[in-house]
Amino acid sequence: MQQSDLEIVTQCSHISKPPDWQRVPMLRHPKKRKLSSTPSPELIKTTNSFSGLPIDQPEYRARDAKDKKTNKPPPIILYGIEDVHKLTELLETATDRSNFSYKIISRNQLKVLSVNLEIYKKVITVIREHGLIGHTFNRKDQKCYRIVIRNLHHTTPTTAIKEAIEESGNTVVGEIINAKFGPDKKPTSTFFVNLLQGPNNGASWDIRFIYHQAVTIEEPRKRKTTQHLPRKHKKFEYKPQKDKEETDNKTSANQNKEENEPLQEQRKAHEHKSYADTARYKVHQNNTIHQPDSYKVIEQMFIQQSQKIDTVLQQMSTLLVLIAVLVTKLTK
Repeated sequence: MQQSDLEIVTQCSHISKPPDWQRVPMLRHPKKRKLSSTPSPELIKTTNSFSGLPIDQPEYRARDAKDKKTNKPPPIILYGIEDVHKLTELLETATDRSNFSYKIISRNQLKVLSVNLEIYKKVITVIREHGLIGHTFNRKDQKCYRIVIRNLHHTTPTTAIKEAIEESGNTVVGEIINAKFGPDKKPTSTFFVNLLQGPNNGASWDIRFIYHQAVTIEEPRKRKTTQHLPRKHKKFEYKPQKDKEETDNKTSANQNKEENEPLQEQRKAHEHKSYADTARYKVHQNNTIHQPDSYKVIEQMFIQQSQKIDTVLQQMSTLLVLIAVLVTKLTK
């Protein structure tokens, strides 16, 4: 590189700190003026009826004026740098030390940040000449200007689309892509076109017809919804381990049904709320409905109650005998 170019860069971009013996003055806010107590007269707006009408500028010119802001250069990420001192010596051959800085991303990655775009170009050329391993990103001024064409049949030839856009003073970069939809990837009526950045990018918005079809040109929409992670990257959910006894007792579904059928029948027989419920209809295994005799059921109930009363009377008689024996012993 020529020395004259380096001197110009260093003179413009070199920023030195103030010395230790100089105190940096603190800026104070200016004193506010006291407002007078008298109210200001009301201003009446007047318009000249003979003045010319204002001329509205097109939207694309307003957009181009906003896009003229200076953009920061992209970072350069290098891999496996073991000696930073040698790297700084290499970069100092292209520019001054104050025009770039480092930032550690991880053990193997180092980010190189440059002050402006001119220094970025010099640094990236030196890195590429010496074959350093790393990567960088596209500059914002080199990024393509993307537009979306809607209401255009998917069988429209791309050459016709390219000709219609280039008539507005733009140059198409890369392929003209048709948007696909669904798992079958069916073609739709929308196309994505990349243009070189230039002053005529906004003129592409004025295109109304392409290949005898009325179209609308829009900006690409930004995604509002968050993308869901695939199944492999889902959040870890803790599931407590079950006891071995529970897992060992598990059998096939058919075997469990066969074992539980007699238990379920017994439970159904004992789940009556009262004796009156037992007199209702019962369904047998052959799915035949049987209506029991109400008199027989009542007789069985009385027999059971009488047996219980007999056992209670026997117990009471034995207690009376024991009491009599104890009384006789005490009296003697």
